[in-house]
Amino acid sequence: VVRHGDTLWTDQTGRAELELDGGAWVRLADSTKVEVLRLADAPEFRVWNGAVYCQARREVGRPILFRTP
Repeated sequence: VVRHGDTLWTDQTGRAELELDGGAWVRLADSTKVEVLRLADAPEFRVWNGAVYCQARREVGRPILFRTP
């Protein structure tokens, strides 16, 4: 279970995938650190380092925000 305030990270050989409500996915590449700022309404993430990929269907109907330092 992932909640707002959690920090997700992957090591040099790791990858992760987070499925959001409404049919959106956030994928973390290797050596990535992401903080979950908000999940409800308009999901918001802070990307500290690494790379993320977001895939969303049109039906999501809300912004998904990514902040960088």
